[in-house]
Amino acid sequence: MSKTYFACSPEICGNSQCCRDEYSVPMLTLRDYHLIAKQTGQSVADLWKNNGNIAFVPNYGGGQMVPMDKVKLTPWFSLTHDPCPYLNDDLQCDVYEARPIACAAFPIGVFEGDGRTIKDRPFTYPCLRKGVRVRGGQVAAVEECIGLLDRERAIEQEILGRPLAIRRFASICELGRYLDRVKGEQLRNDPEQEMESTRRVVRNYEEIVEAFRKQDPRADIGHPWMHAMLGTFCYADKRDPIAESIAAIEDSLTDHFAETTGEYRRLLERLS
Repeated sequence: MSKTYFACSPEICGNSQCCRDEYSVPMLTLRDYHLIAKQTGQSVADLWKNNGNIAFVPNYGGGQMVPMDKVKLTPWFSLTHDPCPYLNDDLQCDVYEARPIACAAFPIGVFEGDGRTIKDRPFTYPCLRKGVRVRGGQVAAVEECIGLLDRERAIEQEILGRPLAIRRFASICELGRYLDRVKGEQLRNDPEQEMESTRRVVRNYEEIVEAFRKQDPRADIGHPWMHAMLGTFCYADKRDPIAESIAAIEDSLTDHFAETTGEYRRLLERLS
């Protein structure tokens, strides 16, 4: 079997699935936003307001399914993902040279622990069903990516505090009340639904209600689909105050992330 590392082939999946589905919403840091903003000629605050999102990464406690009140969801900066705003009509990335490290590391993150085989799960991507193998050095690079994300997360908290923090939902009722509140506030502030974030909240609210009505397995706080849905509500809830916080520290981002930006570029070379 070929030892060649994965190479993106949009023609295999037909729609660049990894850039649009709820199972691969990427974790970003302010450094990712900063580099993308520089490449696209916009401010980081505007990037967040126009294309931002929140991604939730669950910690189930030892990898086991646990009751809702024990699920810990860690929020990360992200991008809208239906599809990614930087996926062009040719199914190529418009910000490839500044792509998030989480995107550059694909698909190693969906490999099993030994970095060589792929679980045959419903959300496994078509492009990965071709016996893709990776080199040990690339697996090691992804482990370093995780360390890079953690360090950049610490920098974010130093300069912004914990703007993405959200309380744990102890029950479906608590989750429902939160979704109701966010949708109501969005519609009061934007009754004509002129903003995409409002339209997304309304659309996702209807999908969640329908999923619960049908007892869809996705209607569970432990399911990736629900994480993606929840992310859009939290983004809408926190969009403007976080934009103000980012604008206040934007001029200092180059200095704050100077060291990790260099590490990011070295990791990109190792993952190619």
